Amino acid sequence: MNCLTKKSTIWRRSPSDTDRKRKVFKEVLCNDCGIYWLKYAKAKPIPEPIKRANSQGNASTIYHTQHGRVTTICNTANVTTDSDTLDSLQKRKRNDGIPSKVSAKKLKEEKSKVQLKFEPEECKVCLQIGPEDKLYTCYDCGMSVHNDCYGIESTNKEGWICDPCSNKINPMASYVYECVLCFKSSEESRQPLKMTSGHQWAHVQCAAFIPEIKFVHPKTLSTIEYIGCVNSERLDAICQICKNTNGACVACTECKRPVHVQCAIDQKFKLAFEIQSPTVSEGGKAKVSVISPGLFYPSSPSGLMIPQVWCPTHNVVNLKLIELNMRTLATQESCIMTYAKSHKTITKGTTPAMRRFRQVTYYTYHSSNQKHRHRHPKIPNAWEAALEALNMAEVPTLDQYTSIALPSKKAILLTNLPKQVCATKGCSVQHTPIWWSVEGNPDKKICQKCHDLKS
Repeated sequence: MNCLTKKSTIWRRSPSDTDRKRKVFKEVLCNDCGIYWLKYAKAKPIPEPIKRANSQGNASTIYHTQHGRVTTICNTANVTTDSDTLDSLQKRKRNDGIPSKVSAKKLKEEKSKVQLKFEPEECKVCLQIGPEDKLYTCYDCGMSVHNDCYGIESTNKEGWICDPCSNKINPMASYVYECVLCFKSSEESRQPLKMTSGHQWAHVQCAAFIPEIKFVHPKTLSTIEYIGCVNSERLDAICQICKNTNGACVACTECKRPVHVQCAIDQKFKLAFEIQSPTVSEGGKAKVSVISPGLFYPSSPSGLMIPQVWCPTHNVVNLKLIELNMRTLATQESCIMTYAKSHKTITKGTTPAMRRFRQVTYYTYHSSNQKHRHRHPKIPNAWEAALEALNMAEVPTLDQYTSIALPSKKAILLTNLPKQVCATKGCSVQHTPIWWSVEGNPDKKICQKCHDLKS
């Protein structure tokens, strides 16, 4: 009834036929049209010339491949018989699902033939081309990054694609490729974005230069965690470059000018790490990890790596800074990766549920301990923010953030009241959606079930 063929290995019942006791059928589907209906719940599209040929009897059988193609076997062409054709088609179907060594070899050759359509550019994170052996270029969008600046574990450069391009193929996060920390336009491609725990996106630099944020897997610089723990003053501040109230800002070390990290990069601000020695109180010990001396250059001191930002007008020549393009002397590891491993790791043993609870209770605890809120947002000092983030308790207890109110005397008296029982004889129901008053005796109540039986 669909392709008008008169021959089929199996005839199938029409979808509109509801009589299950029928033995004689006027309208049926051939095997291929029936299978198509079972798979897609719609009639298989058949070209009109094929239908005319089938209705005139010029084509004996129509065979449909797995991909929906139509093949006609004519009676006039005595090349193969129907049985031979069926055997060959069944063999082809069996072999289609099993990748042979030859097909696997062809796939490997085709993959090796994929050519990079883009010229390698400077790394989007450190803004340098070298070292070229660590520079990867996305085969889809053309973004170039160093493997240790972007957190790439693969050692094969051929066919590599960045995280947003990979998400377009295998969706794992939002389709809106916009940083939740700076809200830079998602229309601009080639952004070094990483997925957050909320299945959104954030720039590697934005996540690195906001101390409260950490990485679940520092080696891959993902997943970006603790977006909800960003200081409220950063969220309330207005970026002095883009004038956008969204996102989180950092402050210039000299003039305290609030800016988004990515806006600062676009306007040629100075972004670098300053190594400062942790101050230890009398009789106390510093519970933070410090980098070893001589890590980046022979005279580099030991201490904490503090991310800082300076406006282009400030003079920072006399400061000994670890710039974004600097690498360790021994292993040639990027400073972003070194900083992430030593200062941006989450506490071992924490689960996603524990981290979500930490974010939910963070501001409840802080708001109760804040004696005064600034009328104008004042972003915390980089040193203080870094120490607070490093000492942040990631395994909170309920006693630290919640208080349980004791029941009042009135509540205790209410709990001691006698329980309501249905007044119907033989019914001992104590809980019902509605209690109904008994006619002539309003003090007695009956349950919903007894009320329905009486009515």
